[in-house]
Amino acid sequence: MTILLTGFNPFGGGSRNISEELVYATQASWRRPDVNLVVEVLPTEFERAGRLIVELIARHRPQMVVSCGLAGDEPCIRFELLARNLDACEAADNAAVCRTGSTIVADGPPEYNATLPYASLGSELSLRGIPYRYSDDAGGFVCNHVFYKASHHIKQEGLPIACGFIHWPSPLDSRASDRRGLPFDVSLDALRVCLDSLLEPRVNPAGPVTFSDQRDQRYQNSGFDSLTSGWALEPVRDTATLHSVIALDRTAFTMPWGPEMFAHAVRSPNVHLLVLRAAGDSQIAGFICYHVSKVLEIATLAVRHDLRRTGLGTRLVKTALSAGAALSISDASLHVRVSNAAGRRLYERLGFVPITIRVDYYHDPVEDGLIYWRRILDPCEEGMSASAEDRSSI
Repeated sequence: MTILLTGFNPFGGGSRNISEELVYATQASWRRPDVNLVVEVLPTEFERAGRLIVELIARHRPQMVVSCGLAGDEPCIRFELLARNLDACEAADNAAVCRTGSTIVADGPPEYNATLPYASLGSELSLRGIPYRYSDDAGGFVCNHVFYKASHHIKQEGLPIACGFIHWPSPLDSRASDRRGLPFDVSLDALRVCLDSLLEPRVNPAGPVTFSDQRDQRYQNSGFDSLTSGWALEPVRDTATLHSVIALDRTAFTMPWGPEMFAHAVRSPNVHLLVLRAAGDSQIAGFICYHVSKVLEIATLAVRHDLRRTGLGTRLVKTALSAGAALSISDASLHVRVSNAAGRRLYERLGFVPITIRVDYYHDPVEDGLIYWRRILDPCEEGMSASAEDRSSI
């Protein structure tokens, strides 16, 4: 197994670049003899960096490419979902080259999707209270250029390589007067967590979206049938249903997951995306997505607008908790906007308690996020059954 891990040198007159420091520190502490970690710091120059990333992939033939860059105005780690075929930035690179609207590859597609399993990486960060978000705009500077060149080469050569880009906030200690950013040791721990997660046994993260009944057979006794008669909860099994989930997600949230994240959820063997339907209704009523690991993390859920305040949100959460209990998982976690009073009431009625706050975790609009946690009760214990009070929630 080979992982190519890249960062960038300082640019724009700066004396440091956290991506450079992170990849070197990770290399110095690497203790996995079964994994060849190839570390390279790229020059912050369009031409040289784009050429070098392709050369490195051709030379080392890694199974995964994890590129890192600096996003100095970010308060948290940012997983980039899209590499765009466009250089568009008013700032000059370290070779004094400024590109304000140039195509990266003349005959290339407009964009490539990241193929790293971000959903799993994000879940592992959530367990540690490390803030992150997903982004569909990697910018128009050298970061996006490298991301696109790597993705294009992988696609053109038909290589079985998972590829993604992670932007890192400035070290908090370098901007003491600003609450945005992360301490360096937190970012370093986050990068190590991401790499460890990538090395867990899983299906090919760069593979196509496929739909299988294997997961619902494995978990068929894990609470999937806990809903009342007339409702069915089942895994996403086809593209049409996946598109329905994406559409509901867009109407339910100002900061939706988007197609790429739901595709990652379907690919990942440890992430479960379930849809709720009424008997005889082709339209989905809601969905829930949760990650199964040492802790069960409820990543996202939504109920159709005309069916809210009917108790369906409560039942979706209880179904996930039942699945966790059946798998002997002892704890559950989730995150929610501070202003989401209805969601907070729902989770608190179900036994979740707020344990920490993530500053500026949400965007559109920017808002803090609350991390909730609870012990998972046995499905038969008191508190797992629905009540009339629950029906006032999501």
